[in-house]
Amino acid sequence: MKTLKLVFGFAKKYSGALAVTVVSMILLAGVQLVAPWIIKTMLGAVKDQTASQAALSLIPRLALFALAAYAVRGVLEFLRSYMAHIAGWGVVADVRNHIYAHLQRLSLPHLSSLSPGGEKNEGQELPFRVSAQRPVKIIAVHDRHRDIGQYQIGPGLP
Repeated sequence: MKTLKLVFGFAKKYSGALAVTVVSMILLAGVQLVAPWIIKTMLGAVKDQTASQAALSLIPRLALFALAAYAVRGVLEFLRSYMAHIAGWGVVADVRNHIYAHLQRLSLPHLSSLSPGGEKNEGQELPFRVSAQRPVKIIAVHDRHRDIGQYQIGPGLP
């Protein structure tokens, strides 16, 4: 629950994008219901034996209305997808930056005393690596023999 509160705290920054996503999803559901109604109305006008000229002239207008509905559908799908992408990856980036900032504040002796599983490391050299799907990767290395700590930050580090 604590983790969700943390993530939702970061999501507040993107509440506008999330609101646009939700509204566009609701409108998209409505627009997708228009096409079957248009087809039903067109078929009804064609099947009616006593259809007047006015009923048959309705078909081109319904076709244009269907074209407009599909255009609006495309715009709404793009808007939903784009805004959800902005909000989702924005939260991921903010959480990642928060975690990296926390790791950078930790002392190097603390990092070198822990193994990747979290248990105490008995004096072995331990490269502590935090990697992400970003071009910059942070590596902190502590060498107990020389008692040298170094941070390497650069693009393309393995």
